[in-house]
Amino acid sequence: MKSTKVSCILSHILLSVLFLSLYLYVFIRACLCVVCSVLILSLSLSTAFCELDSINPIVNVYRDEQFVRKRTEFWNMATPKIPRLVKMLGSATFFCGRTEPSMCDFMGLHILQNMLRVDPSCLDAYPTFQAYVTRCQNLPNLKEYLKSCPVPVDIGTNPMLKKE
Repeated sequence: MKSTKVSCILSHILLSVLFLSLYLYVFIRACLCVVCSVLILSLSLSTAFCELDSINPIVNVYRDEQFVRKRTEFWNMATPKIPRLVKMLGSATFFCGRTEPSMCDFMGLHILQNMLRVDPSCLDAYPTFQAYVTRCQNLPNLKEYLKSCPVPVDIGTNPMLKKE
Protein backbone atom coordinates (compact mmCIF):
# COMPACT_ATOMS: atom_id res chain seq x y z
CA MET A 1 0.00 0.00 0.00
CA LYS A 2 2.78 2.37 0.96
CA SER A 3 4.68 1.69 -2.25
CA THR A 4 1.52 2.30 -4.30
CA LYS A 5 1.03 5.69 -2.60
CA VAL A 6 4.66 6.62 -3.19
CA SER A 7 4.38 5.45 -6.77
CA CYS A 8 1.24 7.53 -7.28
CA ILE A 9 2.86 10.62 -5.75
CA LEU A 10 5.96 10.14 -7.90
CA SER A 11 3.76 9.76 -10.98
CA HIS A 12 1.99 13.03 -10.18
CA ILE A 13 5.29 14.79 -9.59
CA LEU A 14 6.71 13.39 -12.83
CA LEU A 15 3.58 14.38 -14.75
CA SER A 16 3.67 17.89 -13.23
CA VAL A 17 7.34 18.28 -14.16
CA LEU A 18 6.59 17.05 -17.66
CA PHE A 19 3.73 19.56 -18.13
CA LEU A 20 5.80 22.37 -16.61
CA SER A 21 8.64 21.54 -19.00
CA LEU A 22 6.23 21.56 -21.91
CA TYR A 23 4.77 24.94 -20.87
CA LEU A 24 8.25 26.38 -20.43
CA TYR A 25 9.33 25.05 -23.82
CA VAL A 26 6.31 26.63 -25.56
CA PHE A 27 6.74 29.91 -23.64
CA ILE A 28 10.46 30.15 -24.39
CA ARG A 29 9.90 29.37 -28.09
CA ALA A 30 7.20 32.02 -28.29
CA CYS A 31 9.46 34.58 -26.59
CA LEU A 32 12.37 33.68 -28.85
CA CYS A 33 10.17 34.12 -31.92
CA VAL A 34 9.17 37.60 -30.77
CA VAL A 35 12.76 38.53 -29.88
CA CYS A 36 14.05 37.16 -33.20
CA SER A 37 11.37 39.04 -35.12
CA VAL A 38 12.29 42.31 -33.41
CA LEU A 39 16.00 41.69 -33.99
CA ILE A 40 15.44 40.91 -37.67
CA LEU A 41 13.28 44.02 -38.06
CA SER A 42 15.89 46.13 -36.24
CA LEU A 43 18.66 44.78 -38.46
CA SER A 44 16.60 45.36 -41.59
CA LEU A 45 15.79 48.87 -40.42
CA SER A 46 19.40 49.65 -39.53
CA THR A 47 20.49 48.45 -42.96
CA ALA A 48 17.87 50.61 -44.68
CA PHE A 49 18.92 53.69 -42.71
CA CYS A 50 22.62 52.95 -43.25
CA GLU A 51 22.05 53.11 -46.99
CA LEU A 52 20.53 56.56 -46.52
CA ASP A 53 23.44 57.61 -44.33
CA SER A 54 25.23 58.84 -47.46
CA ILE A 55 23.23 62.06 -46.97
CA ASN A 56 25.70 63.08 -44.22
CA PRO A 57 28.68 63.99 -46.45
CA ILE A 58 26.25 65.71 -48.84
CA VAL A 59 25.22 67.98 -45.96
CA ASN A 60 28.64 68.37 -44.36
CA VAL A 61 31.33 68.04 -47.04
CA TYR A 62 30.43 68.37 -50.71
CA ARG A 63 30.15 71.69 -52.47
CA ASP A 64 29.39 73.12 -55.90
CA GLU A 65 29.36 70.58 -58.78
CA GLN A 66 30.30 67.68 -56.53
CA PHE A 67 27.39 68.57 -54.23
CA VAL A 68 24.95 68.64 -57.16
CA ARG A 69 26.21 65.29 -58.49
CA LYS A 70 26.17 63.55 -55.10
CA ARG A 71 22.75 65.00 -54.23
CA THR A 72 21.31 63.67 -57.51
CA GLU A 73 22.88 60.24 -56.91
CA PHE A 74 21.49 60.23 -53.38
CA TRP A 75 17.90 61.02 -54.42
CA ASN A 76 18.04 58.42 -57.18
CA MET A 77 19.02 55.83 -54.56
CA ALA A 78 16.83 57.12 -51.71
CA THR A 79 13.54 57.80 -53.45
CA PRO A 80 12.47 54.12 -53.73
CA LYS A 81 13.64 53.38 -50.16
CA ILE A 82 11.51 55.99 -48.41
CA PRO A 83 8.16 54.22 -49.01
CA ARG A 84 9.65 50.99 -47.63
CA LEU A 85 10.74 52.77 -44.46
CA VAL A 86 7.31 54.37 -44.13
CA LYS A 87 5.78 50.90 -44.44
CA MET A 88 8.17 49.55 -41.78
CA LEU A 89 7.07 52.31 -39.40
CA GLY A 90 3.41 51.67 -40.17
CA SER A 91 1.10 53.21 -37.60
CA ALA A 92 3.53 52.65 -34.72
CA THR A 93 4.81 55.50 -32.61
CA PHE A 94 8.41 54.41 -33.14
CA PHE A 95 10.14 51.78 -35.25
CA CYS A 96 9.87 48.09 -34.36
CA GLY A 97 6.37 48.76 -33.02
CA ARG A 98 7.80 50.32 -29.89
CA THR A 99 6.16 52.95 -27.71
CA GLU A 100 9.57 54.25 -26.63
CA PRO A 101 12.34 55.25 -29.04
CA SER A 102 15.30 52.97 -29.72
CA MET A 103 18.69 53.55 -31.32
CA CYS A 104 17.11 52.98 -34.75
CA ASP A 105 14.82 55.94 -34.14
CA PHE A 106 17.66 58.28 -33.20
CA MET A 107 19.71 57.17 -36.18
CA GLY A 108 16.69 57.53 -38.45
CA LEU A 109 15.85 60.99 -37.11
CA HIS A 110 19.37 62.23 -37.80
CA ILE A 111 19.23 60.97 -41.39
CA LEU A 112 15.74 62.33 -41.99
CA GLN A 113 16.73 65.73 -40.58
CA ASN A 114 19.67 65.86 -42.98
CA MET A 115 17.46 64.82 -45.88
CA LEU A 116 15.12 67.69 -44.98
CA ARG A 117 18.07 70.08 -44.86
CA VAL A 118 18.96 69.18 -48.44
CA ASP A 119 15.35 69.16 -49.68
CA PRO A 120 12.75 70.54 -47.25
CA SER A 121 9.94 69.05 -49.35
CA CYS A 122 11.36 65.50 -49.52
CA LEU A 123 8.81 64.12 -47.03
CA ASP A 124 5.79 66.05 -48.29
CA ALA A 125 4.32 62.88 -49.81
CA TYR A 126 4.77 61.01 -46.52
CA PRO A 127 2.71 62.58 -43.72
CA THR A 128 3.45 59.54 -41.55
CA PHE A 129 7.16 60.34 -41.70
CA GLN A 130 6.56 64.06 -41.16
CA ALA A 131 4.63 63.22 -37.98
CA TYR A 132 7.36 60.76 -36.97
CA VAL A 133 10.11 63.41 -37.34
CA THR A 134 8.05 65.91 -35.33
CA ARG A 135 7.30 63.30 -32.66
CA CYS A 136 10.99 62.40 -32.32
CA GLN A 137 12.14 66.03 -32.29
CA ASN A 138 9.66 66.78 -29.52
CA LEU A 139 10.85 64.06 -27.14
CA PRO A 140 11.50 66.14 -23.98
CA ASN A 141 15.19 65.38 -23.43
CA LEU A 142 16.01 65.25 -27.12
CA LYS A 143 14.25 68.56 -27.75
CA GLU A 144 16.50 70.27 -25.22
CA TYR A 145 19.58 68.56 -26.62
CA LEU A 146 18.75 69.57 -30.20
CA LYS A 147 18.41 73.22 -29.10
CA SER A 148 22.02 73.13 -27.89
CA CYS A 149 23.49 71.54 -31.03
CA PRO A 150 25.07 73.45 -33.88
CA VAL A 151 23.30 72.99 -37.21
CA PRO A 152 24.69 72.66 -40.73
CA VAL A 153 24.58 75.87 -42.76
CA ASP A 154 25.62 76.87 -46.28
CA ILE A 155 24.99 73.31 -47.48
CA GLY A 156 26.35 72.79 -50.99
CA THR A 157 28.44 75.97 -51.08
CA ASN A 158 30.52 76.28 -47.92
CA PRO A 159 29.20 73.67 -45.45
CA MET A 160 29.90 74.26 -41.78
CA LEU A 161 28.24 73.95 -38.39
CA LYS A 162 26.79 77.01 -36.74
CA LYS A 163 25.32 77.51 -33.30
CA GLU A 164 21.79 78.90 -33.59
